[in-house]
Amino acid sequence: MQTVPTHPYHAQLTAWIHQHHDAPDLPAQLDLYAEAIQILLSLDLEPARALLQRCYAPCPRGGRPWDPVVLLRCLLLALIIEIPSINKLVPMLRGSRVLRALAGLPDDVPEGASSAPGVGTLYDLLHRLHDGPLPRGVRGYLRPSEAE
Repeated sequence: MQTVPTHPYHAQLTAWIHQHHDAPDLPAQLDLYAEAIQILLSLDLEPARALLQRCYAPCPRGGRPWDPVVLLRCLLLALIIEIPSINKLVPMLRGSRVLRALAGLPDDVPEGASSAPGVGTLYDLLHRLHDGPLPRGVRGYLRPSEAE
């Protein structure tokens, strides 16, 4: 009998649910987001990783960047559960461990780090998707969305 390959997101979400199965609010939350869980588990976003990572610098400066596939999943989650704006999504992600788990955000956040991406981070992803990959070897390149 063949088995269906398990994607990292599927394994991560399943492990999170098993780890928190005794939380009193979890069954109600899982029922509330059952459709989102079904849709997100059926999607394999890993093939998009190569395209998304080409929109980012190969050697980022500053802090550790968010995984672009997780950012895309955050935006898809907002669409599925009908959150009308990124400005409303971010506080909901930060306030709900279930939504963070559904988005694929890490559960173990280091002290002082944010539990979810900020509004600007998600808007930045949208701009990067609009502008496409960075040209190779071009310094000081102005993206079309920045020129507007």
